[in-house]
Amino acid sequence: MATVLAVTCKTVYAWVIPVLYSTVVLTTESQIITFEDTLRASSKIVHHSGHPTEHPLDSYIRCLWVGPNRCRLGRTWRNLKDMESSDSDGATGGASGAQAPGPDVWAYFEDTLTSCATLRALSIVDYPDVILPSIIRHCPTSLESISIYPSYTLHLDLPDISHLTSLHDITFS
Repeated sequence: MATVLAVTCKTVYAWVIPVLYSTVVLTTESQIITFEDTLRASSKIVHHSGHPTEHPLDSYIRCLWVGPNRCRLGRTWRNLKDMESSDSDGATGGASGAQAPGPDVWAYFEDTLTSCATLRALSIVDYPDVILPSIIRHCPTSLESISIYPSYTLHLDLPDISHLTSLHDITFS
């Protein structure tokens, strides 16, 4: 309903967009890619005069959830175990071999994190644990809370978080 209202007029758009983008849930790889493309496009459009919002869309994001929802848990992301097993037969590449086909979804996600300068809460569910250091490096200093739920890990090494000066809540699974 809110998206329908957003296209009715510039005034309603300016009211609705900050609410729509305050909390973002991305549950598939294609949503991450499409979302980052949308953020990039909005930062280019907002510089043109007459645009109804004063800021790029990424400036409204306060809470970000990335990972499968309950009904898709374990079936959405390719975890590290799957990538390594497919690498052994050489079919799709993996962690130590040729890159798997398609865009690198985690690079898109890192770009999203970098552009969300006002992000306060981040939840990452069912991700390969080897990408955690890179994700943490791209988190903005405004981050207050992070929830980390890797897909497969025997141990979790938390990388340096000293740049996250507003961080006061860390949750692990």
